[in-house]
Amino acid sequence: MKIPSGRMTEYSDFGQKLLPRTPVIVEVSPISGDLSVFKGGKFLPEVLCGVAECLPHVVFGYTDYSTCSLLLVDYPRWDWFEFQDSQSLSSMAASYATMHACDKEIAFTAKSFNLPKDEVINYFIWKQATLAGNLLRMDSLKTTPDAINEFVESGPISTDRLWPGTWWRGRACERVQAPACNLSTRESVFFWDIDENTPVFNKNRDYINTWVYPPK
Repeated sequence: MKIPSGRMTEYSDFGQKLLPRTPVIVEVSPISGDLSVFKGGKFLPEVLCGVAECLPHVVFGYTDYSTCSLLLVDYPRWDWFEFQDSQSLSSMAASYATMHACDKEIAFTAKSFNLPKDEVINYFIWKQATLAGNLLRMDSLKTTPDAINEFVESGPISTDRLWPGTWWRGRACERVQAPACNLSTRESVFFWDIDENTPVFNKNRDYINTWVYPPK
């Protein structure tokens, strides 16, 4: 499935005002230092979890090793976003990313924008395909839609040159429950963790849609 990049990027250029009860995407990107896939794959998953922990309303995160993309929703709890404009939210996200980066020489920028519910899954499919295209180009291979789909599904011929799991699909960040609860309040304790076996989004749409369309 090919998602037009122009359609996805147009959403990020739309206005400064964030709409309530509509999904928000926050994109956080490094703007200095070594920005290669190999470098980004080593530190951006950690940054992704750090920003997810600090920003309000985050339900899901993903990194393609060049950008961290966080999904925010406010409608399950019936309270609107604390931030009425995208600039305030973006500034906070960039600050949190800089704070959690292991390499203090790297600075970050961020942008935030609304995305229709039915486009959220398409956005993450597009990001995953973009990573596949970048990895194929690094090996001077064809980047046709069929080649990209096959790469996302199966990965490179040699999968031992980077990290464990399905690293060529990027890394997803999910909120998981800790085994023990808070003994003082008896409340469950949650933390953000990296899924090292991120699935093919185009074939596992519920992996993301469950956050966009939570059960009532």
